[in-house]
Amino acid sequence: MEKKVSIIIPVYNTQKYLKRCLNSIIDQTYSNLEIILVNDGSTDNSLEICKEYEKIDERVFIISGENYGVSHARNMGIRKSNGEYLYFADSDDYLETDAIEKMIQGFEKPDCELIIAGYNEAENEEKIVKKNWGNSKLKSDDAKKLILDENGVGGYLWNKLFKLSLIKKFEIKFDETIYVWEDVLFVMEYLDKCKYVCLLDDIVYTYCRRAGSAVEYSLYTPQLYTQLNAIEKIDTVVHLDDFTKMLLKNREVRCCLGLIRSMGIGKNIEEDQLKKIREKLNDISEKMVCKKLSTIDKISWLLVKIQPKLFINIYCLARKIKQKEVR
Repeated sequence: MEKKVSIIIPVYNTQKYLKRCLNSIIDQTYSNLEIILVNDGSTDNSLEICKEYEKIDERVFIISGENYGVSHARNMGIRKSNGEYLYFADSDDYLETDAIEKMIQGFEKPDCELIIAGYNEAENEEKIVKKNWGNSKLKSDDAKKLILDENGVGGYLWNKLFKLSLIKKFEIKFDETIYVWEDVLFVMEYLDKCKYVCLLDDIVYTYCRRAGSAVEYSLYTPQLYTQLNAIEKIDTVVHLDDFTKMLLKNREVRCCLGLIRSMGIGKNIEEDQLKKIREKLNDISEKMVCKKLSTIDKISWLLVKIQPKLFINIYCLARKIKQKEVR
């Protein structure tokens, strides 16, 4: 008999894309699914769409509440899950029809406790780039490196299949105070509790990136800063060897620079937050990250240390020039 897979989909104001996502899930070639839709206080027609699917497919369940954020929604879904395996999807993306079937097959390898598959990245519904890393079996410590490497598999949830028993045994959950990098933190904490990871070359998911969705092109908000809290927590609670720590510090530098750029874009420089970011950059040893940083990031880092507002002005000027060239 097929083992049950619980699929958690947080839903918040995605009526434009929701049906495509749900159709890709109910049409899976692997049928033993528990589909948990967590309505996170949607104010558009998303909840009504969820109810439509609950009526036509007995595998669909709805949890509805106020808007507490995606981490809260996922935690609610975990508590309600009864499957042997756990999968997360975003309501504005979609799965390949055989995604779950392909990932389930990965667990046939002994001792594998996490499946990581390939995915497509679509830019504004048009340009599609395939991202996959072959078929192999890795120790969890090596998988941590792949998560943190700029060119690695990423800390996304939707190209991974988890064992629910491991999550519940070690009480792994999403930190509801963190709004960016909450997925990376969850994956790294999970990896700390498992032995081996199975990489699949198969493409299972299409991630739809919208214009301006990248953090460094977003207007600065205090929520964006929480990615640094996630990095600090990873450094504190997850076992990392020296090379993996270097990768983490590299990502921390890039996150700090991205946050400062965001302040410049929105012209909303938060002096207290800027001070904290500079302090974090000053605390990071250049020897820990310089091998992995690009020349532009090294120069940016140095400039922020000396005069952060000059860095912001230069960045904003360069951005305006680039936008004019594109037009």
